[in-house]
Amino acid sequence: MTTGRTVESEEEISFLKAIAKVFQQYPEVAEKYAVHSLALEVQMGIDFERQFGISRVEGDRIITEFVDRAEPIRRSAARSEAGIPPRICLEQDESGFCLDWWYY
Repeated sequence: MTTGRTVESEEEISFLKAIAKVFQQYPEVAEKYAVHSLALEVQMGIDFERQFGISRVEGDRIITEFVDRAEPIRRSAARSEAGIPPRICLEQDESGFCLDWWYY
């Protein structure tokens, strides 16, 4: 699925070129990451200040559902007493705020 969106501004082009330089500078680490546009989420009306994504694997698909933030999410290496399962932050914004969690 694609949004059909293209880069529209010189600022976006400059931003993506700068990101490409970082990927080239750290090739071993870069293999673990990708840049993700939030265009589809914006089109869907997702408000990352009050919602976050929870992703899971089903067969050969990654399914992401967006849920409301009840409180700040604590990172955890194991299921906590509150029942929060182990998770990894898949997407962060420029401030390090997690936008999408993968629960495993």
